[in-house]
Amino acid sequence: MKIVELWLGPDGWIGKNYLNLNFFGMEVLNNISVVSPQKTLELFEAAACRDDADEVFSRKNTRYHTIVSILMSLAYDQEYFERSVKLLIRLALTEKPGENSNSIRADLDGLFH
Repeated sequence: MKIVELWLGPDGWIGKNYLNLNFFGMEVLNNISVVSPQKTLELFEAAACRDDADEVFSRKNTRYHTIVSILMSLAYDQEYFERSVKLLIRLALTEKPGENSNSIRADLDGLFH
């Protein structure tokens, strides 16, 4: 768990490179998010406050689907629900009308039965 927290920290491998992660890096992030959901959420929350946040929290980000998947998984934990949903809403607001392929809004609907 310690190595995961180091990777996710601001100076860690993933923390420093969250915008430039290749497919492998995103898969690692996806897999370690269950090991340290708190640190994973903190990584995305910190990214949301940066100047380049619009690059991360947008459908223009080629890795947005993995980010949505991670945040959806975190949202199923009551402790992380509200924080995850806020970030998911930010992503959903970047969808254009009629943009139905891999719809973040549809994913969000699934959280509310």
